[in-house]
Amino acid sequence: MNIKTKLSAALCVLCCSSMMISAAHADVFGLWVKPKFDFVSGTGEVFKRFGGQPAGGLEVGVELLGISFWGDAEFMSESQYWASGNVGIDFSFGEEVELTLGAYAGLIFFGFPDTGDNDEGQISNAQQMRISEILEPLGASYSDFESKYNEVFGEEEKLANTAFGLNGRLRLSVEYHILSALSIGVQGSSGYHYVISGEEAAGGTKSVAIDGFVNTQPIPDAQVKAELKNELKTALGAEEVDLDDLKGVNYSVGAFINVSF
Repeated sequence: MNIKTKLSAALCVLCCSSMMISAAHADVFGLWVKPKFDFVSGTGEVFKRFGGQPAGGLEVGVELLGISFWGDAEFMSESQYWASGNVGIDFSFGEEVELTLGAYAGLIFFGFPDTGDNDEGQISNAQQMRISEILEPLGASYSDFESKYNEVFGEEEKLANTAFGLNGRLRLSVEYHILSALSIGVQGSSGYHYVISGEEAAGGTKSVAIDGFVNTQPIPDAQVKAELKNELKTALGAEEVDLDDLKGVNYSVGAFINVSF
């Protein structure tokens, strides 16, 4: 290949690359408000409880120097909702009909209806009696345990009806511009989450409280301490969090109206 041919090929590649880059555009500054509704589902412990489709809500975002920051909240039947805060990058192709592909990471939060149960941190009378039976042979008092437990657990809000964690997602949308600042469209997203439910969080906090109490007791035998921890955790239902239960994928598909500036 001679120099002239190489130069022509290089110019052709450069031209094609420039056309592709110009076709995909990201705003220096933009603002959007997007009423929407979605069907939401996923895997993992949290989504076993999640339901009440479809979800309807609002998304608000701003794009600055090609970086998108947006948050949304959607409510559904049975007093459930989910919300997220996200940061990422997206690219759009087309004018009248616009295709947008984006990748984001952020926080995710779920809310569920009140089940009417007592606070997760409250010790029932039956649990109190069982703990006293466990501590009595070791010369430890229930009042000491309760004091240490309350010191660690504190006056926690009711956790059982929430879930929260981290989420990364890809999103694809297609929208038709009715006006320059108004469009309608459909979108789908898929993400990978690491979410802990309030029940798991409360169980983990109980476990920490029990460990803290047992570690302060004058019990020289490490094996006895370990057995005491296990017995107290069983009595209180303080199960260790299984990390595999926290992971999963989530996805949504729906439609929206987009008002952008």
